[in-house]
Amino acid sequence: MGDGYVGFDIPGVRKLASDLDGLAAHASPLHRSLKAVLEMAQTNLSAGKVASNDPDLQALATPLGDFSLFGGTFHLPGVLTGELGDMQADIKRRLAQLEGMRKLADLGYPVDPSMTFADEKPPDPQKIQDALKFFREHLDKEVVDRGFYVSPDSDPILKEFKTLTPAELDAVVSKLSDDDLQRLDQQVKVSFGNGDQLRRDWANLMFSSVSATNVARVAKDMPCLEPTIDGDYGYGDVNGNLFGPNGVDVKHDLAQGNEGDCWFLASLGAVGQQDPQFFQNHIRQNPNGTYTVTFYRDGKPVDVTVDGKLPVRSDGGTAYAEVRDNVKWVAIYEKAFAQFKGGYKSIDGGWGDEGLDAVTGQSTERLDSDDLSLTDLKSKLDQGYAITTGSKDNKTLWFFGGSDSTDNHQIVTTHEYVVQHVDTDAHPPTVTLLNPWGDNGLDDAQVKIPQQITLTEDQWHKYFDEVGTTKGKV
Repeated sequence: MGDGYVGFDIPGVRKLASDLDGLAAHASPLHRSLKAVLEMAQTNLSAGKVASNDPDLQALATPLGDFSLFGGTFHLPGVLTGELGDMQADIKRRLAQLEGMRKLADLGYPVDPSMTFADEKPPDPQKIQDALKFFREHLDKEVVDRGFYVSPDSDPILKEFKTLTPAELDAVVSKLSDDDLQRLDQQVKVSFGNGDQLRRDWANLMFSSVSATNVARVAKDMPCLEPTIDGDYGYGDVNGNLFGPNGVDVKHDLAQGNEGDCWFLASLGAVGQQDPQFFQNHIRQNPNGTYTVTFYRDGKPVDVTVDGKLPVRSDGGTAYAEVRDNVKWVAIYEKAFAQFKGGYKSIDGGWGDEGLDAVTGQSTERLDSDDLSLTDLKSKLDQGYAITTGSKDNKTLWFFGGSDSTDNHQIVTTHEYVVQHVDTDAHPPTVTLLNPWGDNGLDDAQVKIPQQITLTEDQWHKYFDEVGTTKGKV
C-alpha cells in the first residue's frame, strides 16, 4: 500500500514527531542560556530599568521569577519542553493507531476513515479474532444457560466486547452478519431482571463506539436497543442541527408532542432558562453521528448514548417532542431520557422536581405553592434556581390528550409549567409561566392555548398547587 494511508504520509508524520522530540530536548538549554544573558543585563542596569520591555523576557531576567512551585517554567522557550514533548507523544500514539488501522485494512477488515487517527490504543487483530470466536461460542447458548435472567455484569458477550477498543469493536461488528445481529437482538430482548439496564449498556457500547455505517446496521438489526415507543409510531431519520444559531432558546425550542412528559420538558426549560450553556455541556454529538447525554442518578452522572433516529408519525413528523426549525436538542434529550428510564411509556407521568433531579443531579425540592409567595419565587429565581410549577386537577397526573383547560382556555390542568419571571413591581405582583406545549398547543375543545401566561399571586394559588426547584447552575 506504500507509505501513505487515508491521506496521511506516515514517514512524514513519524519524522515530525521525531523533530518535535529533538526541539523539546533543546528548549531547556536554550532557556537557561537566554535567562543567564538577561540576568546579567539586568544586574548592569540602574534601578528602575528593565532588561526587556517584553514581559515574558523580563520574567527571565528576574531570578526564580519564571518558575512554578513544581520546578517548571511558565515562559518561552523553556515551557516548550513540556508542550513539544506532549505534542510528539500525542502524535506517536495517533501514528500507532493509524498504522494499526492500515494493518486491519491489509487483513481485509472494513476500516472507517474517521477512526484511523483516533487517540486510542492501536487495534489488535488477535483480540478481534478472539472476540469473534467468543461471540460464535456464546450466541444463543446464553439464553438457555442464564434462564433469561441477566444483568449487564453477567452477560459474557457484553463483557467481552467491553474489553475492545472502538476500532476493534467496529471490526468485530463489520464481520457479523445481519442474522448474527438479529439473533443477538433476540437474546438481549428476552432478558428479564435487569433487562432495561442490559439494553442500555448494549446501546451505549454499540452507539458510542462503532462507525456510522455500523450504527445504521445495529439500529436496523437490533431494534431492542432503541427506547420502546408508546404508540403506533416508528423510528425515522429527522434532519436538523443539535442547536439553533443562538444556542438554546427555551421559548422557541420547547414543543411537547404526543407524550405525557410535560414534567420533564418543563424541567429542561427551567434549567435552560437559568443556564443556557448547561445543555451544550451535557450533550455531545459523537464522530459517528450519535449523541451522548449526561443524566444523573442519586447525584452521580450517567451517560446515555442514542442514535439520531426519532419516533415519527406516518406523515414523517416527530411523534413526541417536536423538532422546531430543524433544532433537535429537545427531541434528542427526550429520547435519551426515555432510554435512561426504560422507554417512552416510562416517562409518561411525573413531577417537575423529578425531572430537575435527573437533569442536574442537584438537590431538589417539591413544595406546596400555598407555602410560597411570589416574592419567594422571585428570590429563588434571582439566586439561579430552576423552577417548575404544576396546575391542579383531580385527574391522573400529566397525560397529554386527556387534559382539559381552565380559566377560559388559558391554563392546562394537570400540567407542568416553567416559571419564567416574577414582577414584584407590578400592581399586584405577577408571575409569568411558559407552557412546554409550545405556541401551537390545543386543548380538548381544539382551542389554542397560550404559550405564556401571566398570573397574579391569587390566580397562581387558585390554579397551581405544586412547585419543583433546584439550583440551576451546576
